[in-house]
Amino acid sequence: MWFTNPEYKEHIKTLPDMKYDLGDVVKFKFSDSIRTGFICVADFGGSLEHDFHSYDIENSEENMLYKHIPEKAIIELIKKYDNNSTLDGEEYG
Repeated sequence: MWFTNPEYKEHIKTLPDMKYDLGDVVKFKFSDSIRTGFICVADFGGSLEHDFHSYDIENSEENMLYKHIPEKAIIELIKKYDNNSTLDGEEYG
């Protein structure tokens, strides 16, 4: 299995910490447009074929889930997740 491969384990050790957390509201670049949404999945190390972190970002106004958005595509942290808030999408765009 890929996650028991010694080379993969060494590679993971070289990655920096993730910059964003679940529930953070962010602005990100997607194709030729700028979108806003909240992070609902954070993939440390991204998918197997990548060497960067990625995120799944939900935009409830568009009823859209953007998958595997590279960390470098996030251009602004709009609001840090507050443990006292909910993730129902109503207040997170």
